[in-house]
Amino acid sequence: GATRLIGLTRCHSRQGLLVRVDSELRTPEDLRGRHIGITANGRAMLDRTTARLDSDDPWDTTQRALGTWEARGLLATLAAGGLTLDDISLAEVRNPWAAHRKSDAEASKSFAPSDLFPDATSPAGNPQLRALNAGEVDAVFSFLPYLAQSEQDGWGRLLFDLAKDPVNDYVSTWTVSAALLDDAPEVVQAAVDVVVQ
Repeated sequence: GATRLIGLTRCHSRQGLLVRVDSELRTPEDLRGRHIGITANGRAMLDRTTARLDSDDPWDTTQRALGTWEARGLLATLAAGGLTLDDISLAEVRNPWAAHRKSDAEASKSFAPSDLFPDATSPAGNPQLRALNAGEVDAVFSFLPYLAQSEQDGWGRLLFDLAKDPVNDYVSTWTVSAALLDDAPEVVQAAVDVVVQ
């Protein structure tokens, strides 16, 4: 439906490559020769011939755009270690926040994260953490609550925090249903107030 822009917020949060808790990897330089898990859409964004977002399907465009998070995070981590894509190998690994099949979302009982991405912070529900902890890959990109919860639960350790450099900050776009804003502006204001707090 119709939406309205509330605002744009610069986000500065922990993000980067997760490694196993017991991994010997300690710095970005240690990634040389390692196997990194990434989604198909993240990998597509690393290739100039496939990085264009030219689909007319909003779902496909969104999913491809989500791949930019992984691609950017991987490139920034490699650069911090003086490495390039030629210094590592990539393996396709799905994650809980990108590369979703449209049919899975349509079959979900709601758009709540707990329904769309059940158990996203353990190997049981997150293919990234499953591949990492099974030793299939040496590192995977994570961010936002997925990273924090995965670390807290002992499923991974942040190798290098990209938030240390403000160039890795990103912008969150806040939109709201036009009908909700017209019918109950106080509800929208209450949500914004909580976020500001």
